[in-house]
Amino acid sequence: MTWQLNILDALLLVLWSGIVILGYKRGVGGAIWALVVFLLLPIMASFGTITGWVAVLITLVVGLGFSQGLAFLVRNQVESILYKVLGAVMGGLLGAVLVTSVVLSFPISASGAYPSQSLQPAVYEMVSKSVFQRSASWVWGAPSWIQLFLVPDRVQRQ
Repeated sequence: MTWQLNILDALLLVLWSGIVILGYKRGVGGAIWALVVFLLLPIMASFGTITGWVAVLITLVVGLGFSQGLAFLVRNQVESILYKVLGAVMGGLLGAVLVTSVVLSFPISASGAYPSQSLQPAVYEMVSKSVFQRSASWVWGAPSWIQLFLVPDRVQRQ
């Protein structure tokens, strides 16, 4: 098994590192931000059953309310290295969820193979040879509560 990164992996690595840096720069605010995103993710994923514009409106209201509340909570925070590291760790966890979600968001074939061979040949090869995609393949057999965080559109509603 080779661990050679392709362009998709490189882009996902840049995305992940950007979220880690954002968490580091925001310190404890970044850690709280990532934690609230984890808590709100299942709620936001349930919005798939309503129309798009309503989901966008609800997301904007929740996001604006959360950002104002967060600004109030951390306005006098002490900028210590511990807070910055905590922000980076939480950003890293949030980045891992986002990168895994992105790499598993390509179409699945009717037979259940991932990725679908109906993709353009260059895209199919890039996704099928992705290091991130291979390392995230365990998600398909994971419990539904884990899949809700990583591939919410693929979780069967009961």
